[in-house]
Amino acid sequence: MENLLEVKNISIDLKTRDNYKKLADNVSFNIGKKQSFGIVGESGCGKSITALIHNAAFIISS
Repeated sequence: MENLLEVKNISIDLKTRDNYKKLADNVSFNIGKKQSFGIVGESGCGKSITALIHNAAFIISS
């Protein structure tokens, strides 16, 4: 199947006053043609930050 979107190894750390907090670690996924996709998980597991990072990377690379 041909991928319309391929995301590999997204990781992000947030700098706090004392150290760094890992918000997403090594997230990867593919979305193929005619395929639905959703991100699900517990509150605070990194769903929103993963989507935001991807969107920011897409805008920067465009």
